[in-house]
Parts: sequence; structure tokens; C-alpha cells
Amino acid sequence: KHILRVRIEGEQFDQLAWSPGDKIKLHVGDGNMRSYTPAQFNPTEKWMDLIFHLHGNGPASEWASSLKGGEETYFMGPAKSMASITTHRPWTMFFGDETTIGLAQALKGALPTDVEMHIAIELEAEDQDALKQLPISIQPIIREGIHGTTLLQHAKQLTIPEGDGAIWLSGEANTVLSLRTFFLSQGLERSQLLIKPYWSIKGKADRKQLERTQLKN
Repeated sequence: KHILRVRIEGEQFDQLAWSPGDKIKLHVGDGNMRSYTPAQFNPTEKWMDLIFHLHGNGPASEWASSLKGGEETYFMGPAKSMASITTHRPWTMFFGDETTIGLAQALKGALPTDVEMHIAIELEAEDQDALKQLPISIQPIIREGIHGTTLLQHAKQLTIPEGDGAIWLSGEANTVLSLRTFFLSQGLERSQLLIKPYWSIKGKADRKQLERTQLKN
């Protein structure tokens, strides 16, 4: 399995100003820092939950998979990353992959209880059971073939509600671009699409290039 939830506790958590969608930079051993969006943050009880996608032998995956209770770490932040909705929207959607589960949970938690949110996460079949352990409803989209293809196909099969709703697009940058292009072709306004690519299958430089150009609202 490649999905892991980790709870971090800290005595000064009640002094932090955190909004859903904010990110932290977490120390994952040997001087390595990685960005994460807390899935939940509870300043009263002084804890936050992070959801890790364990992939390959990277520093973060190795650190998270070898964790034992009581170990210490540190982080910087929180800092603004992806905005939650501050005005009422009649409907919302979220499209992402394994790297965005924490973000989806955080954004869902910020919505009024009467606002529906369709959450679609593309992932490998062996990881879909992990979604059932979360306190939100997520539709698993089982990956077939090239990354993002199945998620885009799912989006094309949905009926987009009427009204001024909002759609979050996050995860792999080229998938985000394909989804953005599709939703704009369906008549949605750019202001309705809230975009945050986390990575690119072609590398970090490609993600940054897309953020500066085709994914810039």
C-alpha cells in the first residue's frame, strides 16, 4: 500500500494561524524538506494529520514508511498555497491524484455542510481501500494506462451543475492542464477553476514552466 496517514503533535500548535489549503515544509530527515498540505489541523488538541503518498525510494517516502511513534521532527509554516472558498458556492468539485488527498480533505472540511463536493482521485487499484479510512467521501478513479487519462475520462462523463460553482484541479501538472482545457471548453469561467499542480511526470522544470504559462489564470 502507498497511502499513509501520519499525525504530528506539537505544544505550540495552538499559536499557529492555519487555513485549509495552507502548506508546511516538513523535515523528512538528513536535512531534506518537503511541502505538504495538512489534511486536518486541530489547534485545540494540538495535532495535525498529513497524508503521504509513498513512492519509490525518495527521502520523504523512506522517512514516512519507517516512522515510529514518538519520533521528533520540525516544520516551517503554515504558508498560503491553495485557497479555500470564502464565498458561498452552490456546488464544488475536486480532481486530483494520490498526492492531493490531504488537500482534498482540508478543502472539504472548510466548506459549509450544505455544500456538496464531488471528489475524484485517480490512483492505483491497490490503494483504493485507503480512501475508505478517511472521514470524507472520495470516488476512487482506478488508473489505466497513462497518468491522468482515466481521471479526464471520468470528468467528461460528469454532468456539470448549473450556477457559479468551483472546481479545484491539483496533482500532476499535465493532467491539470488537460482538465482545465476540458472545463473551459464546457463554458466554465477561469475564475471557477482553482488550480495547484504539485508535480509533473516530465520533471520539476516542466511543472514550473506550465505554472508560468498555460496554467496561469
